Amino acid sequence: MTKPQQVYVTYIQTDIDSLWAALTEPDETVNYFFGTKLVSGMKKGDKISFDMEDGNATIQGEVLENTPKSKFAYTFRGNKINDDSDQREPHSRVTYELEETENAVKFTLIHDEFEDENITFASVSGGWPIVLSGLKTYLETGKSLNM
Repeated sequence: MTKPQQVYVTYIQTDIDSLWAALTEPDETVNYFFGTKLVSGMKKGDKISFDMEDGNATIQGEVLENTPKSKFAYTFRGNKINDDSDQREPHSRVTYELEETENAVKFTLIHDEFEDENITFASVSGGWPIVLSGLKTYLETGKSLNM
Protein backbone atom coordinates (compact mmCIF):
# COMPACT_ATOMS: atom_id res chain seq x y z
CA MET A 1 0.00 0.00 0.00
CA THR A 2 1.38 3.39 -0.96
CA LYS A 3 1.69 6.04 1.70
CA PRO A 4 -0.27 9.24 1.12
CA GLN A 5 1.50 12.28 -0.27
CA GLN A 6 0.70 15.76 -1.48
CA VAL A 7 2.29 17.29 -4.57
CA TYR A 8 1.88 20.92 -5.61
CA VAL A 9 3.30 22.48 -8.79
CA THR A 10 3.21 26.18 -9.59
CA TYR A 11 5.00 28.50 -11.97
CA ILE A 12 6.27 31.73 -10.45
CA GLN A 13 7.26 34.68 -12.59
CA THR A 14 10.58 35.38 -10.89
CA ASP A 15 14.21 34.36 -11.19
CA ILE A 16 15.61 31.29 -9.49
CA ASP A 17 17.81 33.36 -7.15
CA SER A 18 14.81 35.25 -5.75
CA LEU A 19 12.77 32.07 -5.29
CA TRP A 20 15.66 30.30 -3.57
CA ALA A 21 16.17 33.26 -1.25
CA ALA A 22 12.45 33.37 -0.42
CA LEU A 23 12.52 29.68 0.48
CA THR A 24 15.72 29.65 2.51
CA GLU A 25 16.29 33.06 4.11
CA PRO A 26 14.68 33.81 7.49
CA ASP A 27 13.75 37.40 6.68
CA GLU A 28 11.92 36.20 3.57
CA THR A 29 9.75 33.37 4.94
CA VAL A 30 7.89 35.75 7.26
CA ASN A 31 6.33 37.33 4.17
CA TYR A 32 4.36 34.26 3.09
CA PHE A 33 4.73 31.36 5.57
CA PHE A 34 2.10 32.36 8.16
CA GLY A 35 4.49 34.96 9.58
CA THR A 36 7.07 32.35 10.60
CA LYS A 37 10.82 32.76 10.36
CA LEU A 38 12.99 29.92 9.11
CA VAL A 39 15.69 29.03 11.64
CA SER A 40 18.44 26.64 10.51
CA GLY A 41 22.10 26.32 9.62
CA MET A 42 20.75 24.90 6.33
CA LYS A 43 23.29 22.05 6.13
CA LYS A 44 22.36 18.37 5.94
CA GLY A 45 21.71 17.16 9.48
CA ASP A 46 21.05 20.64 10.88
CA LYS A 47 17.86 21.29 12.83
CA ILE A 48 15.24 23.38 11.09
CA SER A 49 12.24 25.20 12.51
CA PHE A 50 9.70 27.78 11.46
CA ASP A 51 9.30 30.10 14.44
CA MET A 52 6.61 32.60 15.30
CA GLU A 53 7.58 36.13 16.34
CA ASP A 54 7.49 35.05 20.01
CA GLY A 55 10.10 32.34 19.29
CA ASN A 56 7.74 29.37 19.50
CA ALA A 57 8.34 26.86 16.72
CA THR A 58 5.29 25.82 14.70
CA ILE A 59 7.27 23.32 12.62
CA GLN A 60 10.43 21.44 13.53
CA GLY A 61 12.61 18.97 11.69
CA GLU A 62 16.01 18.23 10.22
CA VAL A 63 17.60 19.26 6.92
CA LEU A 64 17.90 16.21 4.66
CA GLU A 65 19.27 17.83 1.50
CA ASN A 66 20.30 21.28 0.36
CA THR A 67 21.32 21.64 -3.27
CA PRO A 68 21.24 25.42 -3.82
CA LYS A 69 18.76 26.69 -6.41
CA SER A 70 17.67 23.14 -7.18
CA LYS A 71 16.40 21.03 -4.26
CA PHE A 72 15.81 21.42 -0.54
CA ALA A 73 14.35 18.70 1.70
CA TYR A 74 13.62 18.49 5.42
CA THR A 75 11.66 16.42 7.89
CA PHE A 76 8.45 18.02 9.14
CA ARG A 77 6.64 17.83 12.44
CA GLY A 78 4.00 20.45 13.12
CA ASN A 79 3.90 21.45 16.78
CA LYS A 80 0.65 23.44 16.69
CA ILE A 81 -1.05 20.68 14.70
CA ASN A 82 -0.36 18.10 17.41
CA ASP A 83 -0.90 20.17 20.56
CA ASP A 84 -4.10 18.36 21.53
CA SER A 85 -2.76 14.81 21.30
CA ASP A 86 -0.83 12.92 23.93
CA GLN A 87 1.45 11.39 21.33
CA ARG A 88 2.97 13.52 18.61
CA GLU A 89 2.70 12.22 15.08
CA PRO A 90 5.87 11.02 13.37
CA HIS A 91 7.87 13.24 11.07
CA SER A 92 6.93 13.49 7.42
CA ARG A 93 9.13 14.96 4.67
CA VAL A 94 8.91 18.16 2.63
CA THR A 95 10.88 18.58 -0.60
CA TYR A 96 11.19 21.74 -2.69
CA GLU A 97 12.29 21.33 -6.32
CA LEU A 98 13.12 24.33 -8.53
CA GLU A 99 13.46 24.32 -12.30
CA GLU A 100 14.12 27.34 -14.49
CA THR A 101 11.87 27.77 -17.51
CA GLU A 102 11.97 30.46 -20.17
CA ASN A 103 9.86 33.06 -18.32
CA ALA A 104 9.35 31.65 -14.84
CA VAL A 105 10.52 29.12 -12.30
CA LYS A 106 8.66 25.83 -11.95
CA PHE A 107 8.31 25.15 -8.23
CA THR A 108 7.29 21.71 -7.03
CA LEU A 109 6.51 21.02 -3.39
CA ILE A 110 6.22 17.38 -2.34
CA HIS A 111 5.04 16.51 1.16
CA ASP A 112 5.33 12.77 1.72
CA GLU A 113 6.35 10.00 4.11
CA PHE A 114 3.13 10.30 6.10
CA GLU A 115 2.26 7.17 8.06
CA ASP A 116 -1.37 7.57 6.98
CA GLU A 117 -3.88 10.35 6.36
CA ASN A 118 -3.37 11.66 9.89
CA ILE A 119 -4.03 15.06 11.49
CA THR A 120 -0.88 16.53 9.95
CA PHE A 121 -1.86 15.30 6.47
CA ALA A 122 -5.28 16.93 6.78
CA SER A 123 -3.92 20.17 8.20
CA VAL A 124 -1.20 20.73 5.60
CA SER A 125 -3.63 19.98 2.77
CA GLY A 126 -5.25 23.29 3.69
CA GLY A 127 -2.02 25.04 4.64
CA TRP A 128 0.22 24.42 1.64
CA PRO A 129 -2.11 26.09 -0.91
CA ILE A 130 -2.11 29.23 1.26
CA VAL A 131 1.69 29.17 1.64
CA LEU A 132 2.21 28.65 -2.10
CA SER A 133 -0.27 31.38 -3.04
CA GLY A 134 1.47 33.70 -0.60
CA LEU A 135 4.90 32.83 -1.99
CA LYS A 136 3.77 33.44 -5.57
CA THR A 137 2.07 36.72 -4.67
CA TYR A 138 5.07 37.92 -2.68
CA LEU A 139 7.58 37.17 -5.43
CA GLU A 140 5.44 38.53 -8.27
CA THR A 141 4.12 41.68 -6.57
CA GLY A 142 6.40 42.32 -3.59
CA LYS A 143 3.35 42.27 -1.29
CA SER A 144 2.27 39.74 1.33
CA LEU A 145 -1.01 37.92 0.82
CA ASN A 146 -1.96 38.42 4.51
CA MET A 147 -4.20 35.40 4.96
